[in-house]
Amino acid sequence: MVMTNKELMTSGQAFNLDDEELRNERTRVRTLLQKYNLTIASNFGDRERQLSGILGKLGKQCIIEQPFRCNYGSNIEIGDNFYAGWNLTILDSAKVHIGNNVKIGPNCNIYTEDFVQSTNEEAANKARALPISIGDNVYIGGNVTILQGVSIGNNCVIGAGSIVTKNIPANSVCHGVAAKVVISDENRDWQLAVDVIALALEGGLENISTNFIQRKFRIGYGHASRIISMLEDNHLISASERYKHKILAKNVRDVKPPKGTFVTYPNIIEPKKK
Repeated sequence: MVMTNKELMTSGQAFNLDDEELRNERTRVRTLLQKYNLTIASNFGDRERQLSGILGKLGKQCIIEQPFRCNYGSNIEIGDNFYAGWNLTILDSAKVHIGNNVKIGPNCNIYTEDFVQSTNEEAANKARALPISIGDNVYIGGNVTILQGVSIGNNCVIGAGSIVTKNIPANSVCHGVAAKVVISDENRDWQLAVDVIALALEGGLENISTNFIQRKFRIGYGHASRIISMLEDNHLISASERYKHKILAKNVRDVKPPKGTFVTYPNIIEPKKK
């Protein structure tokens, strides 16, 4: 059975951009978007109703500033508490899934499709589309472009002006052209603080020391002392008593890094019972 161009498009295979069915669908959606983009900005209720009729899924409390552009709309799924600035463009020939609590700056682009690169005349008007997924609690700066097939994990920050060409793991900060994951010294130390508490709880320890951190993580005395100070300031361990600190934390998630710091929490909730 011969597949239609729409079926080829949604299955990740090369499809003809000049297909009449697809061209008519794009024209229909662009007409709807033209009306949306000319709607009075303060008429949020009408804007939301129009978007619900264009997109495949639209969560609660979502705002997409005008103008907004997409190809088909039906392939876009957006979760709750979403905000996008001016000039968001989504080429949704494949699925675009956006989670909850996502914020996108102005002039951003999400491209699921790209032209098929070939010298063959038959491939001149053909493209291939791959899905894009953006997790929960993601912040995307202005002028960011996300390319086809990319998955961005939960709790990520994508710096302004970045071009995202590869998957970004959860709890990451990345920027650049092409975007790369960067970890600050503060982020590294907070991750180490989480790991110290997790290791202590897993081992059923009552106390930790600077020497314990040095041995387990193979770091210097000054670095280990800095981790101790962070844990003390966060009231997760007590003041030193004979170079040991009583563990006050009941749960690894008691370690609460400051806003803008991203850490991975191990699946260790309660300490082992002796």
